[in-house]
Amino acid sequence: MAAFLLKRLLLAVPLLLGASLLIFLIFEASGADPVKRLLGERSQDAELVAQLRAEHGLDDPAHVRYFRFVAGAARGDFGRSMRTRRSVSEEIRERFPATLELALSAMMLGVLLGMSAGIVSGLKRNTVWDYGAMTGALLAVSLPVFWVGLLLAWYFGERLEWLPIDQRLSLKFSGAVPERTGLMLVDTVLAGRPDVFRNALAHLVLPAVTLCLVKTALLARMTRSSILEVLQKDFVRTARAKGLGPGRWLYHVLRNALIPVVTIIGLEIPALLGGAVITETIFSWPGIGSYLIECILFADATAVQGIVMFLTMVFILVNIGVDAMYTVIDPRMRSGGAVAEA
Repeated sequence: MAAFLLKRLLLAVPLLLGASLLIFLIFEASGADPVKRLLGERSQDAELVAQLRAEHGLDDPAHVRYFRFVAGAARGDFGRSMRTRRSVSEEIRERFPATLELALSAMMLGVLLGMSAGIVSGLKRNTVWDYGAMTGALLAVSLPVFWVGLLLAWYFGERLEWLPIDQRLSLKFSGAVPERTGLMLVDTVLAGRPDVFRNALAHLVLPAVTLCLVKTALLARMTRSSILEVLQKDFVRTARAKGLGPGRWLYHVLRNALIPVVTIIGLEIPALLGGAVITETIFSWPGIGSYLIECILFADATAVQGIVMFLTMVFILVNIGVDAMYTVIDPRMRSGGAVAEA
């Protein structure tokens, strides 16, 4: 397992280099001058433009700026924001816990609902449970995220006034708990404040449900498909032929069916982190997504490059983690064998 993970880490190096080059070239190919876009009407001041370009190293040749970008990213330094003059890495560290909490909550909710629906649908094939679950999944995957978010915010937040629709905490609880992990639910538990915990949970419900909806549908369909495939395997037919009840062979069916589902979960976690842009904007959630929108609107090229590169690193690390999970789910991976059927 150690050798396998080491190989995956080594393969991640050229992948990161390729991604960094692609990110840099996309911004170069745009042809836009970030300094002039950032200054707006003040871009007519040639001295101010020259000062900002020199401050951010934009007058250097492209290859020099690229190697500076790569060297900084390798140290976890994504440069300095052109808009706020603060370190991009610091701003990412401040905002990432909010996005991580939202993404993990949405993923856990999606896994719980999606896998439950997929398991029931797969084991009750061609029944009313199967048709109901798959119809619901089809509807969920067809609904635009922005529309769902706005609808939930209007109905549950504005009309019924059951749940808050912005920020992570109400103003009266602002600064009520010390920030230890950046994850509001965890920090409130560590501080022993159940009242603040309930408030933070209430703020989390609508954005988490909005973000998990499409993922729930995808997991439900994938789980159903995987279970139906495993049910056709020889070991299941043999177990049934011997008269074993579902309680004896269902565990092995689920364990084998999890392999492709884990792949989907691993791919969806980075997608949730990067795809939270719309959800965070709708619910004024102070995370990476809303930060990225701010940087794009203010033409903060340095910050946008840093955020995209950071999310790329997270995507690659999560995929390595998924590979490690295979060794837990499939014993053949621990013996160095390949997964023959997935």
